[in-house]
Amino acid sequence: MTQDDAFNEIATLASLEHAFIVECLSVQCALGHDLEADEGGASNPQGREAADLVAMFAVNTLMSRFRRLNFTLVDAEHPAQLDRAVSVESDSHGTISLDPPSAADLERLVGREHAIASAIDARYSSLHAALASATGIDPEVLDGLNALAQDGADHVAFADRLRDKLGDPVPPDVLRATRRQADGSFEQHLLDLSDRSYRLVIAQLRGQFVKDSFVGQDRAVDAMFILDDSNRVLAQSGLLPPFSPV
Repeated sequence: MTQDDAFNEIATLASLEHAFIVECLSVQCALGHDLEADEGGASNPQGREAADLVAMFAVNTLMSRFRRLNFTLVDAEHPAQLDRAVSVESDSHGTISLDPPSAADLERLVGREHAIASAIDARYSSLHAALASATGIDPEVLDGLNALAQDGADHVAFADRLRDKLGDPVPPDVLRATRRQADGSFEQHLLDLSDRSYRLVIAQLRGQFVKDSFVGQDRAVDAMFILDDSNRVLAQSGLLPPFSPV
């Protein structure tokens, strides 16, 4: 593996993490977001705990790693990777689509999450193995790449925790939002608001992932809160956020 190969893989991993963030936020909405039961939220503790689990994994783990991957690219004079992967290859499942989950996908939620998680973990493990024989990479840079590769192989562990919370198959009454089609103009406006909020998040991040950028995180964080508020209202209406490609 050469240095260019390594950074191309870092870019791919950033696009996969972006996709898994969207996956987790979609599942959070499907489980009722953080709403109370009478507002459309989880009707039992297992649903609420699972919704909290996917939200915390997205915010505390995946988003932080997405930032580290992109700053690693930027520091090495490579462009940041803000695009979202559309699929991932798996030895056991072939090509897995990373489009946000449909109602049919949610019916096999645990199996879907495990398949995606296994495929992403395999990419991190392959990178770590390839770095052992890498050539032409500065030792300090190589140490940083190895740390990223080791840190990233935790998606299956997350999928296992989700399975422990929900069971497999997932009880039908746990799913609180499964629709993607609007029922009337009001719901369509809600879907459009969520999509605009998602685009705003990506636009704010583009301004941060630039060499020697002085753009602070505040606006990006504000945009993420706007997206979260938009998705909460969607979940309350039984809708899943669209996350249309930017």
